[in-house]
Amino acid sequence: MNQAFRRSRFILFLLITLFGCKQPVDESRIDKDPPRVVRVWPLPNSVNVEVDSVIIVEFSEEIQGNSVVLIVQGSNGEIAGELTIERERVHWQPLLTLAYSTTYRATVKAGVKDLAGNAMKEDYSWTFTTENAPVVPDTIPPTVVSTVPPNGAQNVAVMTTIVVNFSEAVVVPPQGFKMTKGDLVISGTPVSSGSTFKFTPKDSLDYNSTYTCTLTTAVTDTAGNHLQQNFVFSFTTEKEPDVTPPQVVSTNPQNGATGVEREVVIRVVFSEEVNVPTDAFSLKDENNNFVPGSQSIAGAEFTFTPQDPLTFNTTYTATITTAVTDLSGNHLPQDFTFSFAVKPDDISPEVLETYPTDGDTGVAKDTDIWVKFSEPIDPASVNATTFAVSGADGNVNGNYMVDNDTARFVPDSLDWQTTYTVTLSGITDLAGNPMSTYSFSFTTQADTTPRWINPYGGMKRLAITDEGYIYTLAAGPDKWVVMKFNPDGRIVWFKGLPEYAYYSRDIAVYSGGGQDEVYVLTAQYDPMGGAPSNITKLDGSGNIVWTSPDFTSNAFKLEVGEDGRLFIPNGRLYEFSTTDGSVVHIQDIGTNNSKILSVVAFADFIYVGGETFEDLFGTAVSSDWFIAKYDANYNLIWGVQFNGPDSAAEFVGAVAVDRVNNIVYIGGGYGKGMSWVYDGIASYNDNGNSASFLWFQRVTNNTSVIGDDGTRMVAYNGSVYYGNSVHNTPVKVLSDGTIDWNMTSNGVEDFVFYNGKMYVLFPYPRSNKIYIFDADTGAPLN
Repeated sequence: MNQAFRRSRFILFLLITLFGCKQPVDESRIDKDPPRVVRVWPLPNSVNVEVDSVIIVEFSEEIQGNSVVLIVQGSNGEIAGELTIERERVHWQPLLTLAYSTTYRATVKAGVKDLAGNAMKEDYSWTFTTENAPVVPDTIPPTVVSTVPPNGAQNVAVMTTIVVNFSEAVVVPPQGFKMTKGDLVISGTPVSSGSTFKFTPKDSLDYNSTYTCTLTTAVTDTAGNHLQQNFVFSFTTEKEPDVTPPQVVSTNPQNGATGVEREVVIRVVFSEEVNVPTDAFSLKDENNNFVPGSQSIAGAEFTFTPQDPLTFNTTYTATITTAVTDLSGNHLPQDFTFSFAVKPDDISPEVLETYPTDGDTGVAKDTDIWVKFSEPIDPASVNATTFAVSGADGNVNGNYMVDNDTARFVPDSLDWQTTYTVTLSGITDLAGNPMSTYSFSFTTQADTTPRWINPYGGMKRLAITDEGYIYTLAAGPDKWVVMKFNPDGRIVWFKGLPEYAYYSRDIAVYSGGGQDEVYVLTAQYDPMGGAPSNITKLDGSGNIVWTSPDFTSNAFKLEVGEDGRLFIPNGRLYEFSTTDGSVVHIQDIGTNNSKILSVVAFADFIYVGGETFEDLFGTAVSSDWFIAKYDANYNLIWGVQFNGPDSAAEFVGAVAVDRVNNIVYIGGGYGKGMSWVYDGIASYNDNGNSASFLWFQRVTNNTSVIGDDGTRMVAYNGSVYYGNSVHNTPVKVLSDGTIDWNMTSNGVEDFVFYNGKMYVLFPYPRSNKIYIFDADTGAPLN
């Protein structure tokens, strides 16, 4: 449409609406009618609307400009535009030219208000369609986009179809395409469809041949534009198929070969390059066991490397299956097998690795010793002679184990910081080949473990077994415990005592029954001093066996006889059942003025000692020590009383018996009035049915008060050892009454003997450690 004519028509519309349609307004009438749309441009449902048109909406009366919302939507959504208001008219100018051949919807949203504020109740919408785009003549020639096969392609199938893709729909006349092989023109069927042209040769193409395709300028698009120049591309067809199957040319080892090395790599050479799948080759021994390994292929040569050396004197069979193919996919015609035999074993085993290594130091004391050989070894050849471990004290005993190529020795025990030599000789492989002598040495670690120490605090009272294990009453993490030390001074275990065990008194052990029986004397809490006592029995592993019923208060000493009988001397002599802790016998002597305060029991005799203020045996009066000897059934055999010098008061602390020399000792403290003078020991010769006095010896000159619970006296190796918790002791007295040595320490809590050593527990603050002395000389050993 002519542009000038469009502008004229638009101006005419404006003049008509401006001057011909305006109505006078009656100012006296109250306006209650909302505005309404009376005219729009473009007209509703109009077509061929110019793409640069302005949308105009005219209302029935003047409107408020800020109340107008005009939305224009096309196929891609809302269109942006600029809105202007002139009294009752609305002009909407799109920011961009409208699209060709597109239907638009214009909508005036409800809410448009006149000057009186009356609002339009409903949306007003209409549609229009823009003009078609002007037709532009096609002057662009077609081009070739791609070909199948592409130019220069190789190995193209001989049954291929030629495909050419153009940039647009084309017309390919007969003279527009030609396919040749040299001077030979290839006949076939051409087909055009849109922008694609296909040519199917009439016959199969020749193998391994080059073909040329030419598209001439006779090719045109639908507007008649010609291909600007000939388009030429070439390709080469596939080679003629290989139908000859591969063959095995040679193998190594050859079929039937003997004396083959264990480390052999199997090789198979084929007649041509092949593919060998993983499962196409297998190697089995004579027991039909598969041999694991790795395989590789390089051209026509296949190799298989066994994971481990093959077994001596064994026949192996290799199988290559028909899964093997050449590069053309032709399979091996049939399975191929060959066998060979590995040579007999004539190689001696060698040591590859040891633990500990030669010269190793700081080796754990509980380590196992193992040796790894170059091959499996005969378990029967490994023994104390062929695998010898020796230290400073000679050969070490232990157990031997063999696992394939490794021999292991588990020692019964190794010593601390000791050099050991391992000598290997005569160990054979499975074929009987003996090894050459091989030796290596190592040194165990130093012992840094604290010994004879209670890490939780002090200890009180000791008891020792026939094997040198020591039990003690000790402070534990939060209460009194029984603690067990081994002969090396290391804690084996500790066991907490029952909650009611408030005071710890004494401990004793019986080890003659095959397992240790440990007895602990404790007292319950009583601020008035009258708390009952209990005995708790434990086994050698620390398990509580039983706890006795409550019995008399203020018991301090607990003794176990050499036959396992259990006693408490506490004024009266109480014997308890070792089964449940009940009292089985009570032995009195004299009247209430006599007290049994110590006991030493053997299988055949029981010796008791104490103090008395009466004449028990018709031998003395006043304040005396006494000793009485009973048979196992508490029948009195003899009794003696001893009245010390200076008319002092005597208080017995302990009795000791030397069965070898038939000497009985009694010891305790002497005093005058409230002053304590010294400790002393009296000795008697046990004549069987009577006793004769030997000597009396003072052992201290202190003035501290002692108690019955604080005195210890033991006869050991022909001497007697005496001590208490507050005087300068322990002291050793020879069998003739001569004092051999005195440690002059600030008292002693307890002491026991084993293997020529004296194990001593001193009072606080030294009570957290057990000290060891030479029992003969008194020299310290730790």
